[in-house]
Amino acid sequence: MDSANQSWIPEPLSSLQRGLAQILSSYVTHDGNQRDPIPFMFFLFTAIVAALIWRMFQGERSTPALPPGSFGLPIIGDTISYLSAYQNMTTKKWFEEKRKKYGPLFKTSVMFQKTVFLDEPGGCKLMFGQPDEKLIGGVYSKSNRVIAGPNSLILENGKVHKTYRKYLITHFLGADAVGRYLPLMEQNALDHIQRYWLSKEDGARVIALELLQMFTFSIATELLLSIKDVAVVEELRSIFAEYSLGMMSTTINLPGFQYHRSLKCRDKIHNIFQASIEKRRGELKEGLASPNQDYLSIFLTQPDENGHFHTDEQIRVLLTNIVWAGSDTTAASMSMVLRAVSKHPEVYKELIEEHRAIAANRTEGEPLTRQEVRSMKYTWAVIQETLRITPATTDISRQAMADIDHKGYIIPKGYKLVCSAAQSMWNPDVYPDPEKFDPSRFLRTGATKSTEPFTFFAFGGSTRYCPGQEFAKLSMLAFFHHFFKNVVYTMEEPEERVLYRFMVYPEKGMPLRIQKCKLY
Repeated sequence: MDSANQSWIPEPLSSLQRGLAQILSSYVTHDGNQRDPIPFMFFLFTAIVAALIWRMFQGERSTPALPPGSFGLPIIGDTISYLSAYQNMTTKKWFEEKRKKYGPLFKTSVMFQKTVFLDEPGGCKLMFGQPDEKLIGGVYSKSNRVIAGPNSLILENGKVHKTYRKYLITHFLGADAVGRYLPLMEQNALDHIQRYWLSKEDGARVIALELLQMFTFSIATELLLSIKDVAVVEELRSIFAEYSLGMMSTTINLPGFQYHRSLKCRDKIHNIFQASIEKRRGELKEGLASPNQDYLSIFLTQPDENGHFHTDEQIRVLLTNIVWAGSDTTAASMSMVLRAVSKHPEVYKELIEEHRAIAANRTEGEPLTRQEVRSMKYTWAVIQETLRITPATTDISRQAMADIDHKGYIIPKGYKLVCSAAQSMWNPDVYPDPEKFDPSRFLRTGATKSTEPFTFFAFGGSTRYCPGQEFAKLSMLAFFHHFFKNVVYTMEEPEERVLYRFMVYPEKGMPLRIQKCKLY
């Protein structure tokens, strides 16, 4: 046992450990013959029982007050029941049972880690309103850490994370930077809709999630690496699809296991990106590429706030992370928007009216302006309400970097902290009638609890607020403006289940029947 794990053992128990070790050594004679085992077994049994009784009573007197709850079964804790609820969209029921038993703030053990599920809004305010990463820091599974790679933004804490984040927002993902990409995003949306939707016969069947992944991936690869060749984009997308499956896999690096396949795909991606880095470095030197041509050029020509240029390894990892995070989650959320709109005709009608009004004030074929995109307030409210009910991921996790005092309880250093949609975005005390799809919640200003801080965290919060929110927002709004104009659709399986793996997805990819139209 290492020193970190020994630190919790009281001195009497440590002494007992040493005593047992001595007895064990005396159990075998110098000539290797065993002694009579009965006295030893009797002593061992008595010592274990005495230690357990002592531990129970001593623990009650000396252990700080932990939040109520139970760590569940030995070793596995509540992992099986929680993962089953998470993957099958029964998380709300799982939380309701826990709340009835322990209250809104409770402890358990999930994924072999002691975990505290925080209450709302106090717990979420604690986690998202805490800028000091000496108190609360990021936490990810081993598979997530290894597959994401070293120098990944999501894995860094403190000053390093802040520097990475500032660089990305300044050059790529801030509102001003993203606004410059609107023409490219809109053109990608137009090309995609024409190639994959309008080219089909009326009544054709399409798998929405797959097509939306193609759209978001094409934007990411063009902005990052100036890749426009459809065949190259699709080949790279297939590698990323296999890569992403390992994010929550069991860390068994042997052939036949997902973790092994995902690591192989990560290596392929990094080799492709390394070739792009070397080629672009030569193009920049020869004047065949501009310093602001795309993200890759900026990485190679713009230092961070400390004057440091990124290494090739850092660039490979950052490019990989941005492509993955910027395409998969956005496409999944877009599929959930189409699902929600299909189920609520009144929402669809209001969407069409908003976009028709925007189109009426400009000439046919004119590109969207940033002001027009900002005026799509109802569309954005529809997206937000979709993310409230079916967020890309239901839980946001952090780690206690020191002992935390919360509502009279101590959350020990090393515990995982979790804010869950079930505690906030699906909670009737926070969002009245939470199962009702009501975009108007996000059009009010202070009229209900739904607009209070720390109650909506579809994009995370605090220092780890998703830096790609503006990127995702703009690409979705540009796409939906042209999609609703040109395509009407019906869900082939209206009751198709929504599930979670690492993120939300429709179980069968959401098959649609589509028809061409021109509504504005």
